[in-house]
Amino acid sequence: MGNIVVAPPNSAVIVSGCRGNKIVLGKCGFALWFVETARSLSLEIMTITVNSNEAETAQGVKINLKSYAQVKVRSLNADGSMNMDAIKLAATN
Repeated sequence: MGNIVVAPPNSAVIVSGCRGNKIVLGKCGFALWFVETARSLSLEIMTITVNSNEAETAQGVKINLKSYAQVKVRSLNADGSMNMDAIKLAATN
């Protein structure tokens, strides 16, 4: 038995397990019930908070920083096709 997994247009579902890794984009896939896991990866803009405690400036002054970064997985190539290498790289981290 297994589960049917559905990936909406703005996310990717990574199915990993005994049959290897498979990326499902904008369609449905199949994950075996007990031996595979399915995780979702958003392809939209995400905000990441970066805290730097006691960072040193070029002059040697220690400061505490809190910054924000907005990142997005580049899921399309210039010709409109899916950039599977970028999605695989984002799924590994």
